[in-house]
Amino acid sequence: MIKIRFVAVICLVCKIFTFGAENKMDMDALLERHIYARGGMQALDSIQSIRMIGRNQLYGLDWTMMPLEICLSRDGKVRIDNYWFEGTIIQYCDRTKAVWKDPNTDRFEAMCEYQEQIVREWGDWYGILLHPARYGAKTELLETESTSQGMCYHVRLTTLHFDRYIFIHTQTFLIVKEVDSRLVDGVFITMEKYYNNYQVFKGVTFAMDIETSINGNPNYHYVFCDIQVNPEFFDSLFERKTDANYQEENEN
Repeated sequence: MIKIRFVAVICLVCKIFTFGAENKMDMDALLERHIYARGGMQALDSIQSIRMIGRNQLYGLDWTMMPLEICLSRDGKVRIDNYWFEGTIIQYCDRTKAVWKDPNTDRFEAMCEYQEQIVREWGDWYGILLHPARYGAKTELLETESTSQGMCYHVRLTTLHFDRYIFIHTQTFLIVKEVDSRLVDGVFITMEKYYNNYQVFKGVTFAMDIETSINGNPNYHYVFCDIQVNPEFFDSLFERKTDANYQEENEN
């Protein structure tokens, strides 16, 4: 009985010290652990391009999963090919503009503010959390918090336009959730992202399952089956094309 009590006391003491250590984690130490969990800064710095292949489920559209391909370049350029019922919707974005091609009219049109923000944020795949100063952002480590994915470090990322709250798992040191409120078309909305099923490609860790919601309602759900690191992209991939050029490119 004495031995059992002794072991129980030791376990309690270890738990107390572990809890204290978690709460003493500072922002620099947390960021270092997070970078290591993602593959290390050297591996992240070596990435110049990414191709993500999978499916996109838009809630409200009969829960249908549509083929999806996302191409990203280090300089923030984005091309998204959504293969919908009526044809391929192609979205282009760089640091200055974002447009999409209507497959019914073969015309390029400006996106609504909300859609443009969604597409533009893919260009920040490198992670605003890794280099906040590049984006004029500040980071602040808040208290640890229990979430549906477990205990997380709660980080506030303050940008010029909104505050983003990032939840980093205390065991894996990977991001499991992001929350922010933003002004879109004159209305404040709350955007949530959930990151699941992390896998490693060429030494870098990626979330293969990303769910989003707006004001608590499910929105986009991305499920990726393959991620290619540093594929060769030609500049023309990110240029606006006619349908004829796009078909010719794929045939070749």
